[in-house]
Amino acid sequence: MLRKKGVKFGRKKIYNAEDYIDIYLQVKNKEISVNEAIETISHSASTYYRIMAEIEKMHINQP
Repeated sequence: MLRKKGVKFGRKKIYNAEDYIDIYLQVKNKEISVNEAIETISHSASTYYRIMAEIEKMHINQP
């Protein structure tokens, strides 16, 4: 019943994927390496890949 009303459950994200789009583009354009990107965002490698997957999903859904 609460889900139908739009109530969010679970822990809040510690990041906003939109804040990392420039890093995503730098890695895709091979301006920086993945390891440099991970150091830059100060998160774990798994969080980095999760953020990148969300960004790719956002770009695929846009016209």
